Amino acid sequence: MYSEGPGANKTETRRLAAPRATNLPCSMHMKRSLLVLPALLLLLPGCVHHRFLVDLRGDEPIRYSAAGDTLDLIDRRIMHPDSAIWTYTGFERDSTSEGIVWTLQWQTNQADTLPHPIAPPERQGYMTDESRHFGIGTRRTWEMRLQGWHVNQHYGNQYEFVPSPDPDLSRRENQQAEAVGLQKSTARRYMLQFQEMLTLWREKEDASFDSSALHEAMSTFRNYLQAHLMTFKHRDPMEVSLEWYPELRRPMIDIASEATGGSEQWFTQAADSIEHRWKTWVDIEDDDITVQLIMPGTWVFAEEDSSAGDTLFWFVAGEDLSGEDIVLRAQAWTPVWWVVILAGVGVGMIVGSVVNRRRHAKQAWEQENDERRVA
Repeated sequence: MYSEGPGANKTETRRLAAPRATNLPCSMHMKRSLLVLPALLLLLPGCVHHRFLVDLRGDEPIRYSAAGDTLDLIDRRIMHPDSAIWTYTGFERDSTSEGIVWTLQWQTNQADTLPHPIAPPERQGYMTDESRHFGIGTRRTWEMRLQGWHVNQHYGNQYEFVPSPDPDLSRRENQQAEAVGLQKSTARRYMLQFQEMLTLWREKEDASFDSSALHEAMSTFRNYLQAHLMTFKHRDPMEVSLEWYPELRRPMIDIASEATGGSEQWFTQAADSIEHRWKTWVDIEDDDITVQLIMPGTWVFAEEDSSAGDTLFWFVAGEDLSGEDIVLRAQAWTPVWWVVILAGVGVGMIVGSVVNRRRHAKQAWEQENDERRVA
């Protein structure tokens, strides 16, 4: 249902930040201030540590694991790999000071193009492995594309209305001001989600229509949203949940359907699809992604975060996927030595021949000049 908007194909290929310590408790990675709100504690996801092991030295299977708690893994709050391609191989269960950590494991065979689960619902993450043979050797290029969520484009900046801490206020007063700012950001997010519903409907219709209907729908929902915010006026903002979708879902569908004449069933699917995409971002934002690539080759070129021999490592924070796509890339050259040697000998002979010709020409020129002086 959901379709990516303009700019979906933009790509960011860059050197990522220094490795993050993935053995830290999830709470130390979380940055969203809304985590301190007591009303949300039961709704919040933990963080998941995703790990890919890609060994290109032979026909070794590509391995993927995800480590987290049962809410994230067993209850499928994260996307699992495509079962038609990835084979589930088992799990491990560990007890830590933070609780029970489950590690689910999958593997698959190497392929020219291979999908992976780190991507928004409407897009596909993938890795590619391409070899090209030249006369003097082989160039092998491996890439992994991590799709971006384009969060600001679709949902707005979560922290735009959050004020900086005021040293003249108490810690709780600063937290309350922060909570109010997050309420404003949440209201703006639902306005953008509602607008996205109408945009998708307009694209589906692909015909002339009265644009005033869309403006009417936006105005009606804005008024409803303002009324919803008014119900929080005399409540402690620290006790207000930011999970408004159960209350707003029905009004969003009804207002959009009545204003446009569109099907309630279609708008229901659209609203749920857009909200689900947001939830997938909330789940991935605090995660860590580690990619370990064993890349054989005489010369290997990459912008990895760290390396050990022919093993390259990248460490990606989930929050880095808020914007454009991130592409991890490595390239290896393996020469055919006998061809290189013969080519080197041939080049040496050519260079030697050119040098000899120039030396003989110079000697002949000097001898001619000497003869002219004697004459």
